Amino acid sequence: MENVYKRCTYWKLSISPEKCAIADLSKRRLLSTPCISYAGSPHPWKDSIKYLEIIFSKTNQNGAIVKNLRAKPLKKINALKTIAYKSYGPRTKDLVDITNNGICSLFYYSRAITNKLSQTHFKICDTIQTIALRVALGLPIWTPNLVLLKIAEQEILSEKIKRLAIQFFTKQVANGVHSPLFLQSSNPCIQLNKKDQEAFAGLLADLNTTFDQIITLPNILDVLHKDICEIHLASFGFQDKAQPTSMIKTLFKETISEEFQDYFIIATDASKSNFYTSKAGTSNPRSFSFRIHPINSIFTAEALAIWQAIDDLSVPDSNLLILTDSFSVLQALKNLSINIFQKHASFSP
Repeated sequence: MENVYKRCTYWKLSISPEKCAIADLSKRRLLSTPCISYAGSPHPWKDSIKYLEIIFSKTNQNGAIVKNLRAKPLKKINALKTIAYKSYGPRTKDLVDITNNGICSLFYYSRAITNKLSQTHFKICDTIQTIALRVALGLPIWTPNLVLLKIAEQEILSEKIKRLAIQFFTKQVANGVHSPLFLQSSNPCIQLNKKDQEAFAGLLADLNTTFDQIITLPNILDVLHKDICEIHLASFGFQDKAQPTSMIKTLFKETISEEFQDYFIIATDASKSNFYTSKAGTSNPRSFSFRIHPINSIFTAEALAIWQAIDDLSVPDSNLLILTDSFSVLQALKNLSINIFQKHASFSP
């Protein structure tokens, strides 16, 4: 950190406690290429420029990505300079977070694109990240990257980009027709080329699974549409848990015979322990029960149980009565149907 303070002094930077309150961390887009100056003299853009020990290249085959990469870290680096103050010394954690997030944020949001970078460009990304972290931590240039990343508690950027890209694509495949990559007609907008198909198949093989084993979310938007879906919290007598069990059973039978005689009834539930997460659904005459990965929450299990029950157990062209104890999941799924419809409308040609 002493090295950072020396650099700030060398670059004639004002260091004061007040400046940490005015650090510009807004998300406003830069309207033009940022002007860089040193000691009042502007620096023109050339083929490359070294600023705060970070080299920014002007030309690159991924021009749009590099342009944003060049602009965003500059704003974060300016914030890095302004939060340093003299009385207590620069705050290491803030410097690391601001610098690293400035470099990484672009890749997080464009991971579906940047995973196509060549190994050469991946190495450039890693170089930018490690140089930025050395600036933030005030460590010498000869510090090994493994030591640097461990001190900063960060993951090497190229591997993070690849991992996030795989995570993004796998999630879209699992979302099925609800993904913006698919049209309303369930025909995919984007076809995988042979190389990507082989890479994805290899990934699934490493996970001991196949493409056919991915359970996609069913299309139940019509069932959950706000105009035809009603949620009852305390509309009927049997929903009062304070009553004796025998009374609840009697009231339930009466309600079904009077209010939902022509409805197809489905009941779902889910549970979670330290080792298992389970979901189940039942109707007349079929039922199902499965265990899913324990990393999934009880909320996820409840939602999957409802989705699968509607898709597997329901009878076409019949009214449905879904019995579940998770109001939050029902509300979320109801809202999801509206949001997905709007998203499809905006992505469809």
